[in-house]
Amino acid sequence: MGLKENTSAAHTKAHQTSFSQEMMSGNMSEDKYKKYLWNAYIAYDILEDIALSMGVYGTIKEGDHRPLDGVIRQDAILADFKELGGDPANPPALVAAVNEFKSYVVGTIQHDKDSLTAQSFAWHNHLLASGAEIKSKVPGSGSMYDFPDALGTVAEVQADFAIRTTEAMTAQATKGYEYIERMFEQLNA
Repeated sequence: MGLKENTSAAHTKAHQTSFSQEMMSGNMSEDKYKKYLWNAYIAYDILEDIALSMGVYGTIKEGDHRPLDGVIRQDAILADFKELGGDPANPPALVAAVNEFKSYVVGTIQHDKDSLTAQSFAWHNHLLASGAEIKSKVPGSGSMYDFPDALGTVAEVQADFAIRTTEAMTAQATKGYEYIERMFEQLNA
């Protein structure tokens, strides 16, 4: 089995939180969604910057596989936040899960390419898997759910992630989904 199959229960659990269900229902308030966007921006910003510096999104071998830099979301998330009137100079509070995730990435896995790849898989697959469905149900344009710079379809990008991951990364990717789940739960509190 691949990483996607090994982590499907953790992925499903994150999507079954009350917060995620409210987002999928189309009934989430703009203020609540804006708070989510800021928290997501901070999480993706730290993960993507460090993963990018470690070569996680690059090609595996020259001409072998497509790069994954088209999945990088930080700018799109920040654009969605600003579109809804969010002010980065006066942002909403971060939930504890995001602060813990930042500390974990910087303090524990910053130089571990496999762990960064597994975390990137979880955080990006979370958006790739349901982005098209969520986009039409959230306030604003939902540009964070578009992947115009990704090389290939969503299925092809997920396949490119699968090439870069192994079953040995299951615990780390599961941990990524657990951070997402906790972020959702805390945003709903």
